Amino acid sequence: MVMIKFLFPLALALSSKPNPQFLEGKNNSGPKSISTMKTDISAAPLDTTQINSLKDDKSYQEFLKDNQPLVDAFAEFTKKNQNVNTAIEKIKKWEPSQAILNNYKDYFLSTWSGNYDDVYKHYLALKKEKKFIRIRLELIVFLINSPVDQLKFANATQFIKTESRSLLRQLRGSSEGEVFEEEYLKWLQRNKYFDEICHTERDRWIAEPGIDFVELTTATEKCPVALDDFLTRMRRLLFAAKEFQALREIELFSSYAKLKDWEHAYIRAVYDSNQGDPGAALKSLGKYEKELMETEYKDNYFFIAQRAGELEKAEQIIAKILTKTKSAKEFEEMKFQQGFLFYQVKKYAQANAIFDELYKKHPYLKKKKKGRPSRDFDQIAWLRAWTLYLDGQFQKALKAFEDTVPFAIDEARLAYWVADTKLKLGDESSAIAGFRKLSSPVLDQRSFSYYNLLAWLRYENLKKVYQDNGVLKSIALVAKMNKGPFPVASETQSYSQIMASYSFFDQASFDTDEGDVQISNSENEVIQNTDSAGIEVSNEKDLMAQINWAKFLILQNEPDLARWHLYEIEKKINTRKKAEVLAQFYLTHEFYYRALSLMNRFTQSDKTALQIKADPVMWGSLYPEAYKAKVFQYAELRKIDPYMILSIMRAETQYKSDAISPVGAVGLMQFMPYSAQKVADITDQKIQTEQLFTPEKSIEFGAAYLKKLSLEMDNQKPLVAAAYNGGPHRVKAWIKNLGQLEFDKFIEHIPFVETRTYVKRVLTYRATYDKLYNKSLELDKYTYLLNPIPMKLEGPQSLKEEWEPFRSEFRQMQN
Repeated sequence: MVMIKFLFPLALALSSKPNPQFLEGKNNSGPKSISTMKTDISAAPLDTTQINSLKDDKSYQEFLKDNQPLVDAFAEFTKKNQNVNTAIEKIKKWEPSQAILNNYKDYFLSTWSGNYDDVYKHYLALKKEKKFIRIRLELIVFLINSPVDQLKFANATQFIKTESRSLLRQLRGSSEGEVFEEEYLKWLQRNKYFDEICHTERDRWIAEPGIDFVELTTATEKCPVALDDFLTRMRRLLFAAKEFQALREIELFSSYAKLKDWEHAYIRAVYDSNQGDPGAALKSLGKYEKELMETEYKDNYFFIAQRAGELEKAEQIIAKILTKTKSAKEFEEMKFQQGFLFYQVKKYAQANAIFDELYKKHPYLKKKKKGRPSRDFDQIAWLRAWTLYLDGQFQKALKAFEDTVPFAIDEARLAYWVADTKLKLGDESSAIAGFRKLSSPVLDQRSFSYYNLLAWLRYENLKKVYQDNGVLKSIALVAKMNKGPFPVASETQSYSQIMASYSFFDQASFDTDEGDVQISNSENEVIQNTDSAGIEVSNEKDLMAQINWAKFLILQNEPDLARWHLYEIEKKINTRKKAEVLAQFYLTHEFYYRALSLMNRFTQSDKTALQIKADPVMWGSLYPEAYKAKVFQYAELRKIDPYMILSIMRAETQYKSDAISPVGAVGLMQFMPYSAQKVADITDQKIQTEQLFTPEKSIEFGAAYLKKLSLEMDNQKPLVAAAYNGGPHRVKAWIKNLGQLEFDKFIEHIPFVETRTYVKRVLTYRATYDKLYNKSLELDKYTYLLNPIPMKLEGPQSLKEEWEPFRSEFRQMQN
């Protein structure tokens, strides 16, 4: 599935209620900081336990003594009847215990005093030295929220524009960047810089949900909003859970742009489809099929038919599209979609014919120096072999799989299905050898991927079948050799047969592209890609001093500055020993996602070389029992597996409590506002979206939703994971279409790349939690992955997620 990603301002996702405790200490008459512009969940008042855990540390108390003027200044600045001038005089006396903290002294002095020239000069100094991008952001926000006519430094307006765009580029993907984007756009509007809006900032302006439609069209009078612009905006509104605003704006835009009937119908169809009613969308578009077929929107007509489950209609539509497609590139793209549709409806021979044609014509095969293939070619090559396998043409499938050996991106997936294909062909020797090789990380007590887990299940089950067979004896001999295969002929296997068994598997590295143990964190990419040089720490004592500064900032309700200060340290940490000190701090204070991110950096060089043994900091960082008391409490309440909650949490956010996705899902367990309201409804609760940033509330709702999905999916973990990511109505449609496939085949057959990868990850994480905290992997507990799906569906299935049937179940639980 192609995911269209949009940045989604955190401030707009929430009913913004700034923390009174945070605002009491500020000079509220002055310009706002970015921390007060957004509901920063990490800035919520700390509870007594958290405060004491930060304060009760000898080294922290020594830090306070060494920086007493700073402590006195903040005590003055944050009290109810503050005297800013007194606070400024106190902080002037502060001589920081570390030189790097002079940058913060200058920041507090310039912003507390409201001296615009000092703010400007401090920004330039930090930029020149490539220091503290987070402080630079605060300084620019300070200037943006100041009257333009009071900014006396040279070229003030152009300076703000240039630096704002630079910061937006660097911080894209972070919550700070998203919130700042809205603030910058409103500054342009407030000062009537409409030329800027029509050129460099046009796309941002149009897509910003916080801007009213009238404001939108007024500012873009010289560059009117077109149909494609509005479609982008409408999707943003829907992701922001502003469906009523989207509906209202459809009518406003229709009048504004003088839309034709088919254009109005198309926009409404996109709305309906995104709101989970593709059937209504398809019905309304059917009246205008002739007009649609002459436009660039005909492709979406096809996709809406697919979403509506009208696959025969989808076949008819794409056949018509192909007759009207003139571009060779577009023709090949739609030909692929036709093949993929045939694949989904189990017309494997027809699908294979298309994938085979696309494979043979692909320019990658004509290159002399081939190197790494593009993902589109890798996908075509995979589907070419996979559809042959599903069609039962195992000999041809094996040849097609082997064709991909030189360039396959996901080597572990290839190795697993090659071994399975050889088993289907009766070549038990090769199959067992392949599964044995691929399962070695599990057998050797190392970290493992999804395919390592599946291969282990296969190998252990095949051992039972072939334990008295010469095949297994020969494979065992090969496996015992430390320096490669030196097989000895047996009664049943010749030397050449045994060598053939290992020829492919012995060379493979089995990297996996899907379901990997490590997952990317977009925030990490932002941190690494900023122009900040980072903070060097020479030893552990120096590191603890920086951690104490972060503690001070947190306790002064400046958690964002603390977080980014630690990011700067992370950027320059270069030894495992230093990383463990910082990771331990993160774990102690429940900053789990940073501990995971940091330790990932020191374990990525060999993803299957990590020994699963007693190493509390490393494994506690990679797989923490995050928020353990609450996870186990709500797991017990809902009678579900607590480690499934943790596995979902890891897959969704890497334990990041204030996470927000590009489409507006929030909190540890990533709820869309609509879904959260539905869970609240069936559990007889009330919920405000911002509450989901509290770990306990997110875990409570996550556990309730997992229980609902467990009831719906017959307690089958792979189906529950697929439903959590892709929606239970879609999972039911896949089961209805594919029937009782074995789980490993069903998972491989999931049509959405994101959901397919997600399921593999969740299953890997769940098994790893077992290995770490239950000290073993029980074969019988996981063998179900090799069995057919036991769930059967009768009659027509809803195209929307259903909630009402589960209300009574939850009421019974509560009683």
